[in-house]
Amino acid sequence: MNTLLTTLLAVALQAGSPAPPRPGPAADDYRIGVKDVIQVTIYGEEALSRSNLTVDADGLIEYPLVGSVKVAGLSARQVEQELGRLLGTRVDKDGREQGYLRNPSITVKVTEFRSQLVWVQGAVHTPGAVTLKGGATLMNALSADGGAGPLNSDAGSYVVIIHAPEGQMAAGPNLPEPGKHRDNEIVVSRRDIDMGKANAIRLRDGDTVFVPTSEKFTVIGEVKQSGQFVLTPDVTNVLKALALAGGVTDRGAKNRMSIQRVVDGQTVEIKNVKEMDPILPGDTLIVPKKRI
Repeated sequence: MNTLLTTLLAVALQAGSPAPPRPGPAADDYRIGVKDVIQVTIYGEEALSRSNLTVDADGLIEYPLVGSVKVAGLSARQVEQELGRLLGTRVDKDGREQGYLRNPSITVKVTEFRSQLVWVQGAVHTPGAVTLKGGATLMNALSADGGAGPLNSDAGSYVVIIHAPEGQMAAGPNLPEPGKHRDNEIVVSRRDIDMGKANAIRLRDGDTVFVPTSEKFTVIGEVKQSGQFVLTPDVTNVLKALALAGGVTDRGAKNRMSIQRVVDGQTVEIKNVKEMDPILPGDTLIVPKKRI
C-alpha cells in the first residue's frame, strides 16, 4: 500500500471517529462571593469531592488536605486552577514528587448564588435592591421568584444594564443619564428578553437594571380614536401611527396633517407631513378637518 493511500485511510478513520467529550465552559464572568455555595468534584477521588461549601465572611472555604482556600472574587474556572495547584503533585529540587494528586481533574460549580445584589429600577413590579439567589442573570433579576418581578404593562422597548465599577459595591442604584450612553451601559431590547435571551445576560454585584417606561406619541383630530399610543419598534412612520388611531375619518384632511415636536426644549410645528414621515417619541400628530 503506497504512502498516499495509507495517509488517506488514516484521515478517514479519524474523521469517522467521535471526538472525545470536552468539558463545558465555566462561567468565567461570574465572580464567587461571600455566602455563595459551591460544589467541587474531583474525578476518581470521590472521598475528596465536596458539595455545599459555603464561602465564609473572609471569602474562604475549608478544603481537605490544604485547609483554607481564598475563593471570593474568583471565577469557577480560577478556583479549579487554584485547587489543582494546591492538590496536585510537583517535583522538588531533589527530584522527589511532592503533593497529593497527580494531574487532578477538578470541576467547580456554584450551586447557590447568595452574594450578588443588584438594583432594579423603573417599570417593574417591585423596584429596589434584589439579592440574586438563582444566578446572576438578567432573567433572574426580572423574575417573580426572588427578583423584582415582571415588567409593567407600560415598560419600554428596551432595558439598560449599568455595570458597577469592578470590585465596588454601589450604595444605591446608578441610573442612566438621559441622552447619554456610557461605556459601562448595555442596552437589551425587549424582543431579546421575550425570546428568552435574558438568561444568557449575566450581571455583576452592584449592577443596576433600569427599565424605562414606554415611549409614547399622541394622535388628535379627525381620527377614529384619538389618544396616546405606545411607540413600539414597529411604529416607524405617520402611516402606522394613524393605523393605531383607527385611521382618518371621512372629514379628515390627510394633505394638511402636522406634527408638534419638542426640539432642544422648544415646541415646533412641522406642517404638511406625509404618511412616510417618521414619528418620534413625544410627537403629537394632528389631523385637521377638510376645508369646506
